[in-house]
Amino acid sequence: MRRRLQATDFKMISVSDALLLIDQHRPDFGAETVSVNDAFGRVTAKDIFAGLDMPPFKSSSMDGYAVQACKLGETLRLIGEASAGIPFGSDVEAGEAVKISTGAIAPNGTDRILRKEQAVLKDSWVTVRRAPRADAFIRPRASDFPKGKLLVSKGERLNPAHLTLCAAANHATVDVKRKPKVALMSSGNELRALGSDILHGEIFSANAVGLKAALEAWGADVTDLGIVRDDEAEIREKLKQLQGFDIVIPIGGASVGDHDLLRPAFRAAGYDSLFESVAMKPGKPCWMMRKASQIILGLPGNPASTFVGAHVFLRPLLGLPNVFTTVVLAEALDENGPRETYLRATISNRDGVMMAAPYPVQDSYRLLPQATSNSLLRIPAMGGPYKVGQKIQALNLHGRGCFW
Repeated sequence: MRRRLQATDFKMISVSDALLLIDQHRPDFGAETVSVNDAFGRVTAKDIFAGLDMPPFKSSSMDGYAVQACKLGETLRLIGEASAGIPFGSDVEAGEAVKISTGAIAPNGTDRILRKEQAVLKDSWVTVRRAPRADAFIRPRASDFPKGKLLVSKGERLNPAHLTLCAAANHATVDVKRKPKVALMSSGNELRALGSDILHGEIFSANAVGLKAALEAWGADVTDLGIVRDDEAEIREKLKQLQGFDIVIPIGGASVGDHDLLRPAFRAAGYDSLFESVAMKPGKPCWMMRKASQIILGLPGNPASTFVGAHVFLRPLLGLPNVFTTVVLAEALDENGPRETYLRATISNRDGVMMAAPYPVQDSYRLLPQATSNSLLRIPAMGGPYKVGQKIQALNLHGRGCFW
């Protein structure tokens, strides 16, 4: 049985304990019904079952002639035609043939299709050039799936193939989890909005741009509340804008400096602390609070810390599990320190072996590693040293809304 953590005010907890608290306090986003045309990327709130057989009737998979058993050289009387959506209305007897199109219903009495290329039509007679076997080019009813079959399980993120299944099974709408409403707010006197003139010592607010894109890829409805300066009064005013959001992501302003004012402001506004920092690198100043059902997940302002914290903590907070796989080190690694470490790295397939090469410089202020890496290597506290060829756990970022 998994132990249950209580809200704490101690300084630093492990990554696993932080994830346990996230699991315990994840908001219930509820569900809504949407058109199947608007459901791409949404997460199913219920199992989806087939409402009919598919195909719903026995049909032809070829253009040709619907017939009974016949022999090479036999001549059959052509008695009509069946096309897609326009069936032939009578039974077919031995010695008769019905011209048929791909997708059309196979007429009663027929059990095989004589391909057009295997027959000669003259006047109203069809000569068999190659006798088809029983069931040749016949699509049996319900051969794809029967009515009542589970098509998409609850909790699946709907892709184009899922949506095609739903539409074929006559689901005009689907029940999906409501998109989490997420607010971003960037903190720091040094930050300026994109396109602004900046002074010496100032930088553009970039983390929120990448984080917003990632959150939208992960299925959230995101509002960027902009930049808040390191000023208590300004922060208090910004907190008044947080009503109606499920999750709020403050970026920066969460360390221990004189100008890191966010956590005290949230505490003064009635938010309870769940954890204050995490024994990880990068991302130690990640923090979490809650008030009622609203969750605050604070991410540090250094780009690598924002990046790693988002993948390690924010995805699970949205209900998206992080799955680690085993890879082989292409480079040696020194012994790790006392904090669980995440290295930005590139995984490549070398003769069938998934090899991982860490980015050569891991400084947390650097942006370039995010753009050139496709994975995060997880190094346990005090793990290593590691030799070339040793196995290690990696979070592959491809297909997971990787950003920057």
